[in-house]
Amino acid sequence: MRSPVPSPAAGERAAPRRRPLLVWLCLFVFLLYLLSAGSNFASGDTLSELRVSQSLVSHGGFDVPIVAAHTLCAGWGCRGLDGHYFASHGIGFSLFLLPFYGLAQAALALVPAPRCVTWDSCVPIHLISWSNCLLGALTVALLCVLCLDLGYPRRRALFLAILYGFGTLAWPYARFAFDVTPTALLLLACFHQAVLGAEASEGTRRWWSAGILAALAVLVRLPTIPALIPVALWAVLAPSDRPAIRWRRLTAFSLPMAVSLAFSGWYNLVRFGGILNDGHATNAADRLLLHPWVGIVGMTISPGKGLLWYSPTILFALVALPRFYARHRATARVA
Repeated sequence: MRSPVPSPAAGERAAPRRRPLLVWLCLFVFLLYLLSAGSNFASGDTLSELRVSQSLVSHGGFDVPIVAAHTLCAGWGCRGLDGHYFASHGIGFSLFLLPFYGLAQAALALVPAPRCVTWDSCVPIHLISWSNCLLGALTVALLCVLCLDLGYPRRRALFLAILYGFGTLAWPYARFAFDVTPTALLLLACFHQAVLGAEASEGTRRWWSAGILAALAVLVRLPTIPALIPVALWAVLAPSDRPAIRWRRLTAFSLPMAVSLAFSGWYNLVRFGGILNDGHATNAADRLLLHPWVGIVGMTISPGKGLLWYSPTILFALVALPRFYARHRATARVA
């Protein structure tokens, strides 16, 4: 027999009883991530987004220092329309890093540290990379919340959350100050709000929340757009007694997205001359668009980049999917 999914109101009434569990889960995961973390500003990607934060603070711009002039892409970015170099990423994560960069600069002003002119082995700068340990732990806790809201018992929800936190790419990425961890958190939070919104027969509050979270995810990483299209369709197709409610839900979800897409398009246009060009136009991965089957094989089963090897727990998902689909059809389709 299909177990009924708790209504949003029921979930909110149960929230006080869940809070200690979720707080301890988040703290436990955060501490383990922190204990296994290192100094992880070791790549150009992680440094480039922090360099944008530096530019925003120092002169209100978003260019990055030029490492090797007269090259298309070098160091922390690629050459833009005006000759300046820009990070090949969205601006969202750089905005998130602003307060952490400010704290690092304040620490350097109080206690001068060696090797901080070029950020090489600069302790206050490298400590910023630990911010994703918290975001990763929050993602694990949110997955537990989603499972509870879908009606699963606490032990199963905890097991799945821990499995995600330590049996997938979530763990290594939580150790790096890179934008994939906040993207995962925002996408999961958007999906969670959509699940609750689809169960509510009236009102659009949850869909506004889902739309704002989706908009933030786009600001962080523009390629999240395809993952958000099914959620937008869900806003229209989720059952409702009145057809007008469906369009209100779509409007609530889409308006924040439209603002985010407009800003992201402008941001890319002034930097690289195209609304969809975030600096990856010369990236070798884009050539896979011409050979999609090569790309699919490469991203799923190849030993270099295959999801199967980096997150082998995906096999559990394949086994559990039929039963999950039988119990939560709409949610499974969107997921």
